Amino acid sequence: MILNPRMRPRAARIRRQARRLRPRLDAMEGRALLSTLVVQNLNDDGVGSLRADLAAARTGDTIKFAGSLSGTLTLTSGPLVVDTGVSIRGPGAGKLTISGGGTSGVFLIETPYGDPMPPPISASLSGLTIAGGDANDPGILNFATATLDHVVVTGNQGGGITNGGTMTITDSSVSANTAGGPSAGLSLAAGVFNEGTLTVVRSDVSRNTSQGTTAVGAGILSTYNTVLDISSSTFVGNKALGGGGGADGGAIHVDGGAVVTIAGTTFRGNVAVATGNAQGGALDLLGGGFFGPATTVTVTGSLFDGNQAIGGQSGLFGGSGSGGAIQDSADLTVSNSTLTGNAAIGSVGGGLGVGGAIAVQGGGPLALSGDMLIGNRAQGGSSSGGFGGLAAGGAIDLLFAQPATIANTGFLGNRAVGGGASDTGGAGGSAIGGAIHNNDGGLSITGGFFLLNQAEGGSGAGGATAGDGVGGAIMNQGNLVLSGSRLVGNMARGGSGGGNGFGGGLYTSAATTIADTLVLANAAEDGGAPGTGVGGGLYIASGATTLKGKTRVIGNRASTSNDNIFGTYQAS
Repeated sequence: MILNPRMRPRAARIRRQARRLRPRLDAMEGRALLSTLVVQNLNDDGVGSLRADLAAARTGDTIKFAGSLSGTLTLTSGPLVVDTGVSIRGPGAGKLTISGGGTSGVFLIETPYGDPMPPPISASLSGLTIAGGDANDPGILNFATATLDHVVVTGNQGGGITNGGTMTITDSSVSANTAGGPSAGLSLAAGVFNEGTLTVVRSDVSRNTSQGTTAVGAGILSTYNTVLDISSSTFVGNKALGGGGGADGGAIHVDGGAVVTIAGTTFRGNVAVATGNAQGGALDLLGGGFFGPATTVTVTGSLFDGNQAIGGQSGLFGGSGSGGAIQDSADLTVSNSTLTGNAAIGSVGGGLGVGGAIAVQGGGPLALSGDMLIGNRAQGGSSSGGFGGLAAGGAIDLLFAQPATIANTGFLGNRAVGGGASDTGGAGGSAIGGAIHNNDGGLSITGGFFLLNQAEGGSGAGGATAGDGVGGAIMNQGNLVLSGSRLVGNMARGGSGGGNGFGGGLYTSAATTIADTLVLANAAEDGGAPGTGVGGGLYIASGATTLKGKTRVIGNRASTSNDNIFGTYQAS
């Protein structure tokens, strides 16, 4: 048989192709396979322990627990070190707790050192409870990239979590952790101390307590130039309990230069309480200062309910309460949110109550859109031997702030109430701005309404003079533009014992333009002789005031004079 000479090259080509495939097979044979390691017991160390499996694990491995395991694994030789990119999957937070036993933290997540430095590891924890961290260490200390999913972090004495890297907390709880104590100095972040990038999704950060001479950020403290993103979560009953050094941020404190986004989240019953000054029952937001980058905070679709900033008495004078829900010196935007039943309360001794819902002090611009502020209260402290405390801004107080804009927002039933006085030579505190007090900056209000808000001066008794109630809805000392809004049923009332009531709807002492606005059924009431009630609708003390377009000031009432308007204005 004569072979076709063309067949030889084809066979040679097949042999050459086979030879080229062999190096690829050799590479596959040398590749490491991912493993699943199974923890067999709840011992701190030794064969079958979680610590041993962590030491044996390689990047990409998964660590699980034997089906028969439940209860508490108590550490006796320090925290568990996670220095590879592993996934630790527990049987469920209700079944397995890993505890520091009050002698150490629980997890240390870090990238191992090397030369060159390796890229940060990425580790995850799920289905576990982390508890029992000691007073000097958090339950979890992260310097890498970490994910917590269905994890409960609770009962840690040195705070729940410190994040120095990137962390995502999903469907988890950080609750009932503590930092500091009655004899502590500076106490920070009982829940989470964030020095990096922190994302919180569908999680609960509640009942955490920071306590000390100065207490800051009981739920979360986010430091300079950090990133904080919170969505669909709850912050309930967190407490910053300070002494003479004050209390800042019952739920969250944010330092300068941070970028903060909060969406669809509830803040309820958080408190900042001090024997000195207290601010930010829910949020305390610092700006970047003169030279640092601005802090930007965006809040959308969220609820602030029943949060309080309560000043205390630490000497002759009472401490102030400022920003019942939010204390702000950042660039703050709040949209489609509700702030209800929050309170800023000054202490006995004449402490100030400022900004029942929001207090802005020397910060960046404030923008509100589509919000509701209902039943918030600024309460000045009483005094038995001096002056009652000033109350400013039942809902919002703007002090030396950059321009503020408020659009399509409702103010219902907010109150500023001055503190009472009860001794000769003393005086009840004034109440200014039942809904809004604008001290100095520009304020633009478009649309929305002001209904049943009240500024009520503090009472006078025992020879003390009663305080004045000024601006039932708005007390303006800056440049105000009010357009397309409604001021209905608001009241400025002097304190009982002879206080004055000025401007049931609006009191202004600076440039003011009112356009296409209804001012109806407001009242200025005295608190008894010798007090007066003047300007039931508008009280124009000074400044050029212009009424434009379809503005109507009708059906208002004053107990002494000028039912509708007191003062000079121009109509156009």
